Amino acid sequence: MDKKKEALLAQYAKSLVEVAIDHNQTQTIHDEIEALLAVMAETDLATYLRQANITKEQASKLLGFLAEPCSTELQRFLTIIGQNNREADLEAILEASLALLAQETGHYPVLVKTATPLREDQKEKLLSLAKSRFGIASGDLVESVDKTLIGGFVINAKNQVIDTSIRSQLQDLKTKLK
Repeated sequence: MDKKKEALLAQYAKSLVEVAIDHNQTQTIHDEIEALLAVMAETDLATYLRQANITKEQASKLLGFLAEPCSTELQRFLTIIGQNNREADLEAILEASLALLAQETGHYPVLVKTATPLREDQKEKLLSLAKSRFGIASGDLVESVDKTLIGGFVINAKNQVIDTSIRSQLQDLKTKLK
């Protein structure tokens, strides 16, 4: 993606985030964006919207359908996306909006990979660790199990990583022994 297009997408994201902040709807918009991105991932909708042969009417109808359950602010935003023929860029705009919302509100997803499922007290401790280590005001813990870690955990938030997994320790040891 060229710089001009990146700047354009960033401007759309900035506009949506400013509206969310001005209307005190940051959490609502955040949740709606995540839901839209999940739908796009599950249905391969982003690829469909990027097709050159999609008509303006089809794109408009699809955006209207997506906007239906959303807040008024996001409905208006999706309407503007359609009016400006930016349907193909919707996924990138929404992803940029999520990142900017996190930056503006200090609310980041905290991704935790473990070899086994965590108990509630462990989740609280890891979320607390991530908040203090990464300077996060608030966050949601998103847990995934990866048996290849063998043990330990990997925390990923705010483009930073804490990796205490046995797998990474074994890889470090292997590198040192070479």
